[in-house]
Amino acid sequence: MGQTLGREARNFHDFHAPDTMAAYAELAVGRLVPDIALAELRDHQVAIHGWVFDLERLDTEADAWVLPVLAHLCGKDGSEAVRNKDATADALVHVYDRKKEAIVAHVAPGEVGEIPVGEVARHNDPQSFHGAWVMVDGYVFDVTTLMLHGRSIHGKELRYMWAGRELRDEALRKWLWEDFPQRVIGRVVAGEASREPTVEELLKNNTGTNETEQDRARDELRRTMWGIDKDDETCGGLIKFCGGRRGVWAASTWRTCGGVGAGCGEEEGCGCGCG
Repeated sequence: MGQTLGREARNFHDFHAPDTMAAYAELAVGRLVPDIALAELRDHQVAIHGWVFDLERLDTEADAWVLPVLAHLCGKDGSEAVRNKDATADALVHVYDRKKEAIVAHVAPGEVGEIPVGEVARHNDPQSFHGAWVMVDGYVFDVTTLMLHGRSIHGKELRYMWAGRELRDEALRKWLWEDFPQRVIGRVVAGEASREPTVEELLKNNTGTNETEQDRARDELRRTMWGIDKDDETCGGLIKFCGGRRGVWAASTWRTCGGVGAGCGEEEGCGCGCG
């Protein structure tokens, strides 16, 4: 999260010692990074939808295909290139969605890039892989955690119905601007959502023909995209699996398959309890 703190966070820091939360590490939900201007980007960094990613922090093996593809965007804002529907866009989507650990800064408010309205529409479910964005006064807010925990933590409910859309509730619009300006990730412009790379394309980019390399890539995809370790019990290999435990994403439907009836695409009796 950027360092442009909301009102509640500022109030907390005004009345508590800096080390107050040291004993509650399990409550951490993120890490603070500085707000910087786009002109401050270094030659190994790229900005994507308001966040600055350090490409030197990527895995030199699993992400080796990304580095040469994004070389021409180093030190620049790559947000608009996401719309190109080419190899560059695939690499940017990969970094933005799956490499949060490489974030080192937040683009200062007022300097954020442009996000097509079609891209906003795709971020329409806080429980999904993409999360939830809303549009307010021509800007895009990432409200994923606010939709999931807003009522219990902040006493306000940002309903799922607003995800991927223009937020028209005046009280909630004011709340976002006053308390969460750091959640602005871009300005809305006309345009379609970028094309996402398929699993097959990711494997092709990450591996050669060596079976050991392909097995490693599959394990990495399970871990980064669906949170499943290679030793977990699976019920269908790379694409159709649920890990045999509640709350794991089923790739074939992009819905949880923990007995809620969405299914994971496997035949009856796979043992996952997905129905």
